[in-house]
Amino acid sequence: MKPAITHDITLTGVWRFFQAMISFQQKPDPILQWSNPDADDHSIAITTHQNFDKLPTLSALLAATLTIGCWSPTFAIAVTKQWFDITYDNQKINMSDPMLMASFKNLITLPWGLTFGADFSFRGKGHVENFYKNENAYICDISLQKNFLKDTLTVELRGTDLLHEPYRSGVRYMNRLMMFGKTTSDTREFAFTLRYKFNMTPSKYKGTGAGAEQKSRF
Repeated sequence: MKPAITHDITLTGVWRFFQAMISFQQKPDPILQWSNPDADDHSIAITTHQNFDKLPTLSALLAATLTIGCWSPTFAIAVTKQWFDITYDNQKINMSDPMLMASFKNLITLPWGLTFGADFSFRGKGHVENFYKNENAYICDISLQKNFLKDTLTVELRGTDLLHEPYRSGVRYMNRLMMFGKTTSDTREFAFTLRYKFNMTPSKYKGTGAGAEQKSRF
């Protein structure tokens, strides 16, 4: 096989509390999982990897980070679209459905030195290479944190993947073979964490700024 090389052009920008990004990738000779019939018995499919012609992909992201009193939210929405055609069962299949992703992260400062976090994310249906993700995924994480002893001791309670959504589900098209798959990872968990920072000593620098007098003359 030929080596796969990715050419990437990315433009980013920031305005006040908004961030934006747009990226175009061109992948000549991408390497994808594929199947071909056995030379002696066409009822047998041999799965391997092979090069394809090209795989152009366009991605765009818009995010915003705010601070409203004790609440610090971050919003982000992104879309990815590829232009890719394959041949499945002697028919041309277009694998170019865009995929939408979004996230909403929250950080809230509560009384008594508590910090509460709640993160929500969404990943929609769409095509990735020769794979079609046919289910939406919703993910929710929460956390509660408090610092003690002048911030040297941190206590955190965290819940991860509370909705227990599948991270990978869909259909892979490979020549005359169609593979259905659904994987649910055991990622739902609650964790209690203690962190202690050692040697939290203040800076011993006692300088007064030797160049202050000279700078004041300008």
